[in-house]
Order: sequence, then C-alpha cells, then structure tokens
Amino acid sequence: MNLESTFRPQPRPAYLLVHESGPTRDGATAAVIDATRPHVGLEAFNHSTFRAGENGIDAVVTARTLPMMAGRRLVVVRDLEEGDDRFFAALVEYLEDPSPSTTLILNGSKFPKVVKGGKAWSAVVKKAVAAVGWVLDAKKSEDPVQFVVERAARLGKRMDARTANVLVEIVGRKLGPLEQEVDKLASFVGEAAEITSDDITTACSMVAEAVIFDLTTALVARDRNATLAALQHLASEGNDPRYVLAMVTWKMRSVALAAEAMQAGASDGNIAKAAGLRFDEVRRIKPVILAGVDEADAMMGRLAKANLDMNSHRAGDQRILERLVVDWLL
Repeated sequence: MNLESTFRPQPRPAYLLVHESGPTRDGATAAVIDATRPHVGLEAFNHSTFRAGENGIDAVVTARTLPMMAGRRLVVVRDLEEGDDRFFAALVEYLEDPSPSTTLILNGSKFPKVVKGGKAWSAVVKKAVAAVGWVLDAKKSEDPVQFVVERAARLGKRMDARTANVLVEIVGRKLGPLEQEVDKLASFVGEAAEITSDDITTACSMVAEAVIFDLTTALVARDRNATLAALQHLASEGNDPRYVLAMVTWKMRSVALAAEAMQAGASDGNIAKAAGLRFDEVRRIKPVILAGVDEADAMMGRLAKANLDMNSHRAGDQRILERLVVDWLL
C-alpha cells in the first residue's frame, strides 16, 4: 500500500515515519500534513508539533483531544529517537484505541538504542501503528540520481540525470548529504537556470579536497589530533568513504612524488609541478616530508589494503576507513 492511498477518504489515525534518510521521512511527513491540512480548520487550534524527548507525553494527551471547530486534529512528534520509556508506553497505550479524529505523525531517524534491561520499542510501536495506520518501510531506498534532479527542480534549477550522477559519484548515495549539496549548488549558481557538471566540480570539491589534503598531511606526520579532526569533518559532511580513500590515495601519490623531487634538490616550484600540487600545498607538506620521507611509501600499501577490503570485506566502508586511520596512528 503506498502512502497516497491512505489519504482517502481521510488520513489514517497514525503514521510511523522512521528512516535514516531525512529527505525520505520529511517528504513523507510533508505529504501527510498536506493531506490532513484541509480537514483541520484553524491550524493554531488543531495543528501541534512536539519533540519526543521534551514533551512527548503532551503529544499523546493532545492526540486524545477533540479538534476545535474542525473535522480533524493533526499532531506531529519529531525526533522519535529521543523518546523515553514513559513516552513510548503512553504512545502504545494510545495506539490501542486512537482518536478517530486525530492524525498522529511519528517522525524520527531511528528508535532509541535499547539499554540493558530496557524494552525494545521498535517492534511494539511498528505493530501498533500498522494496526491503525501506515508504517514507512525503513529499508525503502530512493534513486539518488532522481532525487537530485527533483530536489534541484524544487529549487527552480534544471539538472539533467548525467550531471546529477556526477554529484552522486562525488558525494555518495546518502540522500541527506546530497540534499545539502544541491541546496549549496542552487545558491552557488545564483540566477542561472541550470546546474552543470562544471558547477559541481567547482563548488563541491574545493572544501572536501582541502580537508582531504589536511587528512593526508596529518597521516604522514602521524598527527593524531589533526587526523581525527579532518576525518570527523569529512564524515560530518557526508563524504562517501570510497571517495575519501580515493582522494587520499591520489594525494599520497602526490606526496611521494614531492618527496622524490625534494630529495633531488628541486625548487618548490618544480616540486609543485612534478607532484601536481599547488605552491601553498608544497610549503605545507615540506616540513612533514623532511621529518620522515619514508612515511608516504608505507602509507600507500595500507591504502591498497583498505581498497581491497572495501571491495571484499563484510565490514562497512566507513569502518574500514576508520580502521585504516586508527591502525596508522597506533
């Protein structure tokens, strides 16, 4: 059953919209709100939003309240992952006999982690909502290329599938980071009607490449704080681990070439030319190379091993990248 089919003749009493992808769950939330809004009359009276970890109990109480001068009340609970046992117990009790004049939306990235001796609410809540409403498939995946094209269109920009695929190759397939990058691109191109691959290359790679160079330099220098800071920055921006690994490998080759040119007594300008680095990058990497020229060669072997593991190991790509960094720093 698709989501839209649950809106007729009126939206269901409850919708569980839990998904790791923000755009996926927020898109579903917006669709339910749009379908319910014509029935709620004055929104100030009948449309309420709560956070599970702050006032989740109040949301359950509000859901039991009859709408004022309208046919339906809309209650939205966000950040479901922050809910506690009291909230979920009250929620499940409510779902056993929900108000027929309320649409309750439960939005979150996941359920809270089960602590020792605690209750696993995920299955209980899903079963309760499924009996009276609709549950978003947590395994549902959207085509990231199509998502990028549609996101750009909503922002008033054209982007063809080939260009969108370039962005996916750079950023990865997670929708949250892709949404952020499309939004940045829309601002970057200004009044232009179309986002091109050149725009993507210019706007999306500069920051990541600079941070990856910081990561590479820190790895060669075995600077633990700088390494972890760069890795955290790249992870928080949603960069795909395979992309990070490829970029680090590319930069590490440049460091090795710079080391060879430096040993040959080349000038900084010739080092930059031989290694494909900018002059400022040469100046930054020079003290590191002088302190330990052999480090870059040793790192290349570890990078090759990490690449092989990403193609064959059961551990996730992010875990393999983190293990590469941690092992190197030990």
